[in-house]
Amino acid sequence: MSWTEDWLWPKVDIRRKAQNAIDEGFWAAAFWAGFKGVLALIALLSPAEGFGLTIGISAAVYASLAFGIRRRSRIVAVFALIIFIAERLLLGAAMALPNLTLLAFGSLLFANGVRGTFAYHKFPPLPANIPSVEQSFRAMSKTAASGESQDDSSKT
Repeated sequence: MSWTEDWLWPKVDIRRKAQNAIDEGFWAAAFWAGFKGVLALIALLSPAEGFGLTIGISAAVYASLAFGIRRRSRIVAVFALIIFIAERLLLGAAMALPNLTLLAFGSLLFANGVRGTFAYHKFPPLPANIPSVEQSFRAMSKTAASGESQDDSSKT
């Protein structure tokens, strides 16, 4: 499988790949929240009356959706996809030509987030006694240190 296939429509058959798909949805929502936050700040600081508050609320909604997707919530991931598509279609109807590239690209990222969250919850829970990475490295360093001390004692 090429990197484009892995990125455009990743397999979610193992936990790590499902987490990668969830991360795509998270970063899409986080980027959209940041972009709308910058637009809201520009609109609030400009002298003309605009939609600063509305865009700011939209940025806050996307930030909360990003947080929910990061926490692997299936409901939030589905809502993020629906809200993104509805917003793009409503804005596209108001404008002469909708930006279909942004709609397709964003929808793909949010759909991968939905796929990842649903796949992640199908996996069995991790056992409680699995050591963390830090604990594994500590155990390896203790083993290496005790092996060196045994080598030193055998030389004398």
